[in-house]
Amino acid sequence: MTTGRKILVIKHGALGDIVQALDGFASLRAGHKDDHLAVLTSPGFAGLLSMMPYFDEVLVDHRAGPLQLVRNVSCGGCCAGTGTVSMIFNHHAGHAAIWTMC
Repeated sequence: MTTGRKILVIKHGALGDIVQALDGFASLRAGHKDDHLAVLTSPGFAGLLSMMPYFDEVLVDHRAGPLQLVRNVSCGGCCAGTGTVSMIFNHHAGHAAIWTMC
């Protein structure tokens, strides 16, 4: 059970991109043991990511537009509907961006 912040990791891409991100996922979990980590990914990788021990929740992006994503995150559509997330990690194409929400 997590008691800390809610953190959303955005990970789209190919299988190789996800494999290359495994160390990053492990480090993120190690540094945020008490936080709720959710990952947003495409439908093809949801099953794989749900088998990994790094995430508390796997969310599927059915290719909603970016404004819909922002609306879902800020209105409690993420992290089991428990409110806004504290931080978003967008890991895409070898670059990582971090946004602090609250």
